Amino acid sequence: MEYLGPRNPTALRELLFALERALDLVATGYMEGASATLSTGEAARRCVVRHLVVYYRRTAATVEVLHVWDGRRAPLQR
Repeated sequence: MEYLGPRNPTALRELLFALERALDLVATGYMEGASATLSTGEAARRCVVRHLVVYYRRTAATVEVLHVWDGRRAPLQR
């Protein structure tokens, strides 16, 4: 995002809006991502927003975002 912001602020705003929308769907329970095991062995869920993979876990009261990973890079999960 540090790269995209100065070069194309409109694209960055659109990407952030897409991330916010996806996380709202996860937080309200309308969407649940696939199960994933991170390279640390930690259990998580994941959802894909464009080229970004968002790893998160649900707690009793919240959704915790663990990582936002560029899916074009080597995978973060096993």
